[in-house]
Amino acid sequence: MKAEFWVVLTAKKSKYGPEPKEWESDGVPTVRMNKPATRADQVAVKIVAEVPDTYFEKPQLQATIRIPEGGKARQEIVAEMQAHAAQDLRERFGIEVSFTEASV
Repeated sequence: MKAEFWVVLTAKKSKYGPEPKEWESDGVPTVRMNKPATRADQVAVKIVAEVPDTYFEKPQLQATIRIPEGGKARQEIVAEMQAHAAQDLRERFGIEVSFTEASV
């Protein structure tokens, strides 16, 4: 995604003499979509922000568990599998995962 906008910065004190009350600034910038007209105590800065679309996509986690018919299902996830799964989720999605034992 690419966004272009303008930020208007206003000087806290004018070096051009006394200013009308409505020109007083608290130093907070304003944002405009189009190039604004500015007063003598203002400056407009064009900002171009480029953000990859992937930053707006939320990961969807999915798990599939298959238990073979007639076979004996594993009753635990070994430590090595836990470590690999946690590392993969951390690298792909930036999330931390921990495995704990639950009684059924």
